[in-house]
Amino acid sequence: MKNKGVLVLCTVIITGFLLCTFVITMYAFWDTKTISEKENRRLSEKPELTVAGWFDGKYTLELSSFLNDHIGGRNEILDMASGYQSLLKQSQNMEIRGNNADNGNADMSDNLILNDRILMLNIKNREYNEKFVKNANKIYKSLPKGIEKYLVLSPSRIEFEEEQYKKYSDSQKKSIAYLYQKISNDVTKIDTYTYVESATKSYDLNELYFRTDHHWTHLCSAYAANAILQTMGFKMKNPDDYVKTRYGDFLGYLYAFNNMTEEDGYVPDDLDVYDIGMDVPEEIHTFDENGNSVVINEFVNDPSRAGYYTFVRGSYSHVIIDGKKEGGKNLLMLNDSYANTLVTWLTEDYDTIVMIDPRYYKGGKKEFEALLKENDINQFMICLCDVSTQVALAGELENFTK
Repeated sequence: MKNKGVLVLCTVIITGFLLCTFVITMYAFWDTKTISEKENRRLSEKPELTVAGWFDGKYTLELSSFLNDHIGGRNEILDMASGYQSLLKQSQNMEIRGNNADNGNADMSDNLILNDRILMLNIKNREYNEKFVKNANKIYKSLPKGIEKYLVLSPSRIEFEEEQYKKYSDSQKKSIAYLYQKISNDVTKIDTYTYVESATKSYDLNELYFRTDHHWTHLCSAYAANAILQTMGFKMKNPDDYVKTRYGDFLGYLYAFNNMTEEDGYVPDDLDVYDIGMDVPEEIHTFDENGNSVVINEFVNDPSRAGYYTFVRGSYSHVIIDGKKEGGKNLLMLNDSYANTLVTWLTEDYDTIVMIDPRYYKGGKKEFEALLKENDINQFMICLCDVSTQVALAGELENFTK
């Protein structure tokens, strides 16, 4: 019994010695920095031990994060890693940035910052949605008799992300269904959601939506366009039937909006353009620096940060496109920039397509009615990404009815 007591005592002494040595060693090499310049983020702070935090596991998780962030030689470990991106996935916390980032609550158009991509959230706003419904219905009601009426609302990337990220965003499927139900019954609602969802079964999400931009790719827009083409009675398009040109190093709007730099480690997207033989737009109506209306006839390929403008050069008051089907139908769209790629898939089947971006349109009801008449419009469409993400549009639709 005496020998056993001595053994226990020796074990305690040795264990204590080793523990003290470990603690002294840790503090000798302890990283006291609060900011990681390499990862461009604030490092975890030492958590406060509380009874509640201990029993609900919060303290253990926060302590683990704290130790990982401050272990000695951490920067050297990062440098030795095989890939910066894979390391970030282990060490970097996700972050919500936007209007309410300080209080931790997401709002419309806030961004979820991840290690390898940036996601625009979809947070429903009942007041905003009701305003959209009210103004959209006014526009449909004001159209001359005989014009076919359509509504197209499409999902963004966050809708098809992993559940751990989707939970920060409201369901776009439900949002679109709600809005479709509220729009007048004489308007045909086109289901692009199902077509895009089917594409996610065949392609990696990075092939359908950009990682640092809130838009879909030219490939993804083909699936949405097929929903429209089938509804209109046209033949659907197979992207594989068209020559594809790839432009690299595309860093999108969300990259610039969140002031990202090369140190953040984002891999540029490829910008794929399918050559469908789209002609130069006949007229691009915009405004000069003095606010005067001007018309330009320029069409560019720009695979830079603004590379998404490759398709219809940019967002303007309105664009008039010469379609390939002479004597065919004429379509007028009220659209956001999601239509910049989508419209290219429609040009083979229309005589004329007029695109109006409500965010840049400065005309009123009179000019809108003139555009309908001058271009002999027989189909009208509101074509947007799920409007819960389009903060500027609801009120600006009023410009078309007054």
